[in-house]
Amino acid sequence: MLRMLARMQFDNKRYRAGFTTVREMAETFADDEAMLELSQRAQDVFVDLYINGAADSMEDLEALTLFYDFRYLTPAGARGDEIIRGLARRLIRVDLLSQAADLLEYQIDERLEGAARAQIAADLAIIYIADRKPQLALQVLNKTSIANLPKSLERQRRLLEARALIDEGRVELAIDILGQISGRDVELLRVDAYWQSGRYAKAAEQLEVIYSGRNAATTLTSQARMNLVKAAVGYVLGGDMLGLARIRSRFAGRMANFPEWPMFDYVTGAAVPTSASFREVAAQIADIDGLSAFLNSYKQTYGEGGALVPAPSKGVS
Repeated sequence: MLRMLARMQFDNKRYRAGFTTVREMAETFADDEAMLELSQRAQDVFVDLYINGAADSMEDLEALTLFYDFRYLTPAGARGDEIIRGLARRLIRVDLLSQAADLLEYQIDERLEGAARAQIAADLAIIYIADRKPQLALQVLNKTSIANLPKSLERQRRLLEARALIDEGRVELAIDILGQISGRDVELLRVDAYWQSGRYAKAAEQLEVIYSGRNAATTLTSQARMNLVKAAVGYVLGGDMLGLARIRSRFAGRMANFPEWPMFDYVTGAAVPTSASFREVAAQIADIDGLSAFLNSYKQTYGEGGALVPAPSKGVS
């Protein structure tokens, strides 16, 4: 009768009731051949829920709670890891970063070893960074550090470590780490490090180099234009008038027809660092969220490879 009940519950999509019935049966009929068959049916239903999309109709917290209550049904190996990572991705989409982090922590602590563990640790680290908890990102990267990782994964983890160190205020160490890797995302992250440490002219010079290396016929994106305004502000704050004149000469023509031109024109022309107008422009630059830019850059580099990329949290650690 219990076996019939469980089958009916699964057929009618009463998943929690069905899993509960199977668990109660297992306590009494663990060695029964029919029980083994029904346990396999329960695991098949569980896999169908979380891999084949049957759980998509559930509320996010309902899907999460069901997983935690019956996670012993998670199959070993790649299919089980796919379930956990897919559920974490779903939680990230609805900004449930803490719940997603808990799932990945379970995966790291209980299921994975070696390079696979280091890869999921990178996913967990980016969640902590987005949730503005850089110290936790550093902890998980440190505890999953191993030698001889694939070069792409090693680079990914170093990039995350540098971002977390910048957010922690440990800028010099972050700059040392960034010196060991290369790429446009690294260059932009180095700008954040220089800016946070008050080396404004150095940050401005880095931005100028980044955008000077591009085809002059290419239209600058809105982010690029704001970065050039930031570079101009950096030269003013750093007292580098030669750099300021140079960046105006190089980019005035490409900036002139865009909404950012008045700010760029003012800062590279007649800006007085102590004036209210300059402080207003500098405040707008300060409001630019470097973390959001980092996450966008990280998504462009690693998102296609399946890396989790959350949106930044508005909270503070």
